[in-house]
Amino acid sequence: MFKSIDTSKKDNIFIDVFLVLLLPLHYSKLPTNTSKLLARLAQRFAPYARYLKVSEGLYYDPECLLSDVKLSETLQSTKNDLSDIEIPSIPEDIIFPDELNRYLRDQIRYYLQENCMLKKNLEDLESEYNDCKALIREMEMKLKKSNEMEKFVPSNQVTSIKIVELSKKLREKTSEVESLKSKCSKLKFQLFQLQNQNDVPQEKLNTTQNKLSELNNANLQLKNDLKLANKYLQQEIGDGFESLHTFSSNPGNWRGRAQIICDLQQKNSDLKEKLKALQENSNSTGSESNISLIKMESKLSLLSKENSDMKSKFDGLKRKYEASQARIKTFENDCTLLKTKLTMLQQQSDRDQDIISTLSAQISNSKNSQTTVLNHKERTINKLEKEKEQLVKELEEYKSVISHLKNELKGAKNDICKFNDNSETNNTTIVNEDSQGRIMARKMKISDEEPKLKKRRYDRKRREQIKSNPEKAQKT
Repeated sequence: MFKSIDTSKKDNIFIDVFLVLLLPLHYSKLPTNTSKLLARLAQRFAPYARYLKVSEGLYYDPECLLSDVKLSETLQSTKNDLSDIEIPSIPEDIIFPDELNRYLRDQIRYYLQENCMLKKNLEDLESEYNDCKALIREMEMKLKKSNEMEKFVPSNQVTSIKIVELSKKLREKTSEVESLKSKCSKLKFQLFQLQNQNDVPQEKLNTTQNKLSELNNANLQLKNDLKLANKYLQQEIGDGFESLHTFSSNPGNWRGRAQIICDLQQKNSDLKEKLKALQENSNSTGSESNISLIKMESKLSLLSKENSDMKSKFDGLKRKYEASQARIKTFENDCTLLKTKLTMLQQQSDRDQDIISTLSAQISNSKNSQTTVLNHKERTINKLEKEKEQLVKELEEYKSVISHLKNELKGAKNDICKFNDNSETNNTTIVNEDSQGRIMARKMKISDEEPKLKKRRYDRKRREQIKSNPEKAQKT
C-alpha cells in the first residue's frame, strides 16, 4: 500500500503535498486511517505550501484548507511569480500512498468539470438576463410613450378613440359574419344538389330492380318449359332417363323409340325378303298365310306412320330445347351485367352518403363556429359597454374632484385677498397660517389621490395591451 520515494522524484512529491494541503477535503468522507495521515502531513508540510504548484497551472486559495486543518499561517504568497522562489530541501524519509494520490487527482478532475459546468450555466443565465433587460427597456419605453400620449390627449378624446376602434372591430366582425353566411348558403345549395343527385341513382336502382324482377319471371318460365321438355324426353327415351348430362357423357348406352322403329323396319324388310323367298319356293300356300301377311303389312304401315310422327315431334322438341338454351345463356349474361351495375350503383350511393355526411358535419361545424363568434362578439360588446360605463363614472368623479378643488382654491384666494387688505396684525398671521394649512391639506388629498389615478391608468393600459396582443401580455 505504501512505498518509499527517491529524492530524484521531488516534483511528484511537491505536487502530491500541494494536493494534500490546498484542496478543500472533508475528512469525514474518507476512512479514519487516511484522514489521520492527511492531518499529519498537513501539519508537517505547512511551511512548503506556498512553494508548491497544482497541476495544469492552477493556484488554489488556501483559506478553505486552513479552516479545516487549523493552521495559523496564511498562504498569501501563492499568487506571486514562482520563478524567483527557492525550494528548500525535503527530507528523504517521506512516504506517500499511491491510492491517496489517485483519489486526490480524481477529486481535482471532478471539481474542474463542475467549474466548467457552472461557467456555462453562468453564461446562459447572463444571456437570459440581458434579454430580460432588453424586454424591460422596451416595455418601459412603451409605457413612457403611452403616458406622454395620455398627458396630451384628454379623457374625452381617449373614449372617442376607443369607441372608433371598437366600431372598426365591429365592422370587421360583421363582414366576417356576412362572409360566413354566404358560405353557409353556398353549402346549403350544394347539399340540395347532392340530395337531388342522390335521388337519380335511386330511380336507376328502382328501374334495374324492375328489370331484374321481369328477368326472374322469364327465367321461371324457361325453367318450366325445360321441365316439360324433360318430361317429353322421358316419354320418348323411357323410364331410365335422369338428365341430359348423363346422356351427353354416355351417348351409346340408351335406345330411343326412333332407333327401335328403325330396327323394326329392318326386321320388316328382312321378313319381306324371306316371304318373297318362301313365295317363290312354295306358290301353293294356303289362304291363312295370305291373311297373316296382310295383317303384318297393315301393322307395318301403322308403325311407319307412328315413326314419322314421332320423328317430327322429336325434331320440334330439339328445336325448342336449343332455343331455350340460347335464351338461358342470354339471360345469364344479362344477369351478370345487371349485377355489376348494381354493385357500381351501390358504391356510388355509399360515396354520395359519405359526401352528404361530411357536408352535414361541415355545416354543423360552421354553425357552431358562427354561434361561438356571435357569442364572443356579444361578450366583447358587453365588456366594452361596461368599460365605457366605468370610464364615464371615472370622468364624472374626476370632474367632481376638479370642481371641488377649484372651489376650494377660489375660497383660499378670496381668504388671502381679504387678509391682505386688512392691517398686518397677529390676526392676519393666524389667518394666513390657517389658509396655508388648508392648502397643505388639499395638496395632501391630491397626493393621496395620485397613486389611485396612476393605478387606474395602468389598469387601462393593461386591458388595452391584452386586447391588442394577448401573447405579449402573458409573457410580461
